[in-house]
Amino acid sequence: MTIKHNDKLKCLKGDLKEWNRNMFGDLDCRIEELVERLKELDLKAEVGMLSIEDKEAKSKGFVDL
Repeated sequence: MTIKHNDKLKCLKGDLKEWNRNMFGDLDCRIEELVERLKELDLKAEVGMLSIEDKEAKSKGFVDL
C-alpha cells in the first residue's frame, strides 16, 4: 500500500520541525538570553568601563541577535 500525499506531508512537517529544533534550538529562549546578557553589560558599562572581553561579548551579542 502506498502512503497518501497528506501522510507524506505530515511526516515531512514533523521531520522539518525536528531538524529546525536540532539546528537552531529554541530561538525564543536564545533571544531572551542574549537580550538579558546585553542588558547586564549595559548596566555594567553605566557603573564603569567594560573590559575588552566584555566589549567583545557585547559586540558578539549584537551580531548573534
